Formats: sequence, C-alpha cells, structure tokens
Amino acid sequence: MFVFFGVVLFALVTTLGKRLINNNAVALHGSANELAELRVAKLLEQPSAYTALAIGNSHTLAIDFETLEVDGYYLWHEGRDLFEIEYQLAQLLPQLENLETVYVPVSYFLFDWDTAAQEALTQDRIIMYRSTLGTWPIATDRRNFVSAVLQKAMPVNAEVRDVYLSGLGFQLAQTLGIPYTQEGRYQLRADGLLDQPHWHGCGYMEPDALETFTREKTVYGHLLALEEIKNTRPDVRQDSYDALLRLSNFAAAHNIELVLFTPPYTDSYNRLIGEDVITGMETLIQQAQLETGLTYVDFSRTDLSFDHTLFMDSDHMNKCGAQAFSAQLKDALNKR
Repeated sequence: MFVFFGVVLFALVTTLGKRLINNNAVALHGSANELAELRVAKLLEQPSAYTALAIGNSHTLAIDFETLEVDGYYLWHEGRDLFEIEYQLAQLLPQLENLETVYVPVSYFLFDWDTAAQEALTQDRIIMYRSTLGTWPIATDRRNFVSAVLQKAMPVNAEVRDVYLSGLGFQLAQTLGIPYTQEGRYQLRADGLLDQPHWHGCGYMEPDALETFTREKTVYGHLLALEEIKNTRPDVRQDSYDALLRLSNFAAAHNIELVLFTPPYTDSYNRLIGEDVITGMETLIQQAQLETGLTYVDFSRTDLSFDHTLFMDSDHMNKCGAQAFSAQLKDALNKR
C-alpha cells in the first residue's frame, strides 16, 4: 500500500513539474549523462569485438588505439573516480569475453577524488549506476544506488526529462533527480567516441591563452573540488588506494593486463597544480606497485609537455598529442 501511494505521489509531482515548465524552455545543448549510458549500450552491442578498454576520466582520451594497434573502446566520463572504475569493470567484464588489456589514467588527483562527495556531480554517480546497474552499491554510497534503482523502475514523463527546465520546474526536476536528455542527439563511433571532428582533431590553444585558462579555470576548478571532497570525505585517499588494490587483484584474477598511466600534461598545468598534489599521487602509486606489482608508466612531465600544439587545453591531449603519447606508451610497454 505504501509503495502504491508513493508511485501515485511521484506521478502527481512530475505532472505538476510538467505544468510548471516554462513554455519557452529550450532543449539541453548536451547531456554528458546521456552519453555515459549510450557508451555502455554501444559497448555491449558487440562486446566480443574489443581486446582493449580505456576506462576512467577524460584523461582516458590520451590513448589512441590506432597507434597502439589494438581494437579498443573508450568508456570514459568526466570526473570518473576509482570507485566507479572498479564498479563498472566488475559489472561489464563477464560480457567482454575477448578483453585482454584495460588502460586506466592516473590523474594527479586520482586518490583524492570521489564523484559522490561533490554535490554538483551526484547525478553523475547515479547515471553510472544506471548504465551498469549491479546488485550492490559502492560501499560508501547506498543513497545514490537507491536513487538509480528508483529512476530505472519509475520512468518519468518525457517532456519533463528531455528538455532543459527553467524556473520552478527546473528546481523541482533537480530535487527529483530527473536526468535531462535529448533523444537521438548523439552518434557514437564504434570506439565509443563522439562522431564529431572536434573530439578527434588537432586543435590547440596559443601559449598566453593556455596559461590563463590553466590558472583561472583548470587548476582553480580542480583545487576547489579537491577541497570540497577532503571536507566531505576525509578518508577518500585510503579508500581510493584500497579500491586500486582490489582493481589490480580483480584484473589479475581474470587474466586481464591492467595498464595504469599518467599522460602528458602541459608545462603550465604541472607548474600551477602544486607539487604536493603531484607527490601525493606518486607516493601512493609507487606503494601500490610494490604491493601488487602492477604496471604503471608516467609521462606527465616528458618533452611532450612543452609542445602546446599537442594539447586541446591544460590537461587534455588533442588527437595529434594522443598519437605521439601512444607511440611512446607502446614503446615503453614493449620494453618491459
């Protein structure tokens, strides 16, 4: 009876939300959350087609599968943390029968990052659950898991879900945790990347603009997020480290080669992010290497860092940069 009245109340509230939507509401320009679900669905259309998987945050895009000469797939999402990588791989691996290698980017802030600890990114965690829903949540995150289960069980009105809401209707939808999507907007390539030249071109920023962008946007944003996470999740570093150990053991148990890598970053990013952030990551990754023998290669401060034409912004390589880095990565892995 309680469930029945709950469903009725949910229907009434979403209907009210629809009525509150501004008549001039505009379609959302882009939904990263929709892409997260589409990427998983695309991967599972031909799960046996791939021998390699690049999974993690946006630094995953430094990998170029053509240069590595492997049939790979990009399962990345902005801000993806170690808990989510571990979770997704555990859910998907049984279906990826030909998978041999998993590439995971090790950003400077990898051990200090928890998507669910940031209020603005909570919906990202829910969408991650929705795209690869298992029978259990990440240990410290039952609330978002329950939200994902409820969202999948109770589809909402398309007009509420698929437009960018304004005014009171927008606030109501946020409270309900309704994701905003636009049916059919995105087309993914076979490797999971957007079928748009912007995502696989060689555009770059001029040095002065890059320096300003790095200082005022990238580094400022990263440090602000890290401070919020530290205050919300004081144990995040140890929990992330434990997640990495489990991930390493899980890969080994399934005969999967786990390749951890830190891609090249621009010299401006390396100078401005702070040495304490960098050394904090380095200390833990070295400790994990000693404990598990995992494969880790660090290209964060190589000669590529000083060529701004290889980067689309502070800490993301463009297509030309990804090709140059992947050639070096391939050589490094072959020399082991």
